[in-house]
Amino acid sequence: YNNFDTLLVDPPRDGLSSTVCDMAMKGTFSHVIYVSCGRRALLRDLAILCDVGGFDVADLAVIDLFPGTDAVESLVHLKRR
Repeated sequence: YNNFDTLLVDPPRDGLSSTVCDMAMKGTFSHVIYVSCGRRALLRDLAILCDVGGFDVADLAVIDLFPGTDAVESLVHLKRR
């Protein structure tokens, strides 16, 4: 995985496993694209990737795929500092 510039993740509601977080932080990825339906897990994972992993949030979009519910998808573009 060290030959790729971008990591795309779309984890379950529980968020990223510690293995994937470690891979993102230790790899040579310049960008992480994170698709999330779990807000709590997204906040937890962003804290890890930004505070410890050396990434910053470059862009963020919230997409309402299920109108009339409280469920939303979040799309986050992280860039390595």
